[in-house]
Amino acid sequence: MHILLLFPHQGMPKEDIRLFPHFDKVVHFGFYFLIVFTWCFYLFVNGEYSPRQKRNWGIFITVLAILDGIAVEFLQRSDFIQRDFDWFDALADGIGAICALVAVLLVSPHLPAQKKPL
Repeated sequence: MHILLLFPHQGMPKEDIRLFPHFDKVVHFGFYFLIVFTWCFYLFVNGEYSPRQKRNWGIFITVLAILDGIAVEFLQRSDFIQRDFDWFDALADGIGAICALVAVLLVSPHLPAQKKPL
């Protein structure tokens, strides 16, 4: 994911791939939703952690993803990458991360926890 988000502007194709206005925001949302959902879902279904530990890890993963989204935007405006810095991309990243945590919190109580064999 970081390779795609930090790919230098010079190597980007010339044609515009946007299906609709602000399509890139949907892509940012989707990337961060999938990352946070995958990690949190694994932790929440895993039987090794208490509900409090699961909540704390979920919050930690979400905050880390939000900070990562902001860091990626700052890296994109570097001289090497030469892409645009956009707070709305970082906002889409953060909203995707938060929505993923909420989705896992809503879905995980309905799934049985997996116990590890002794």
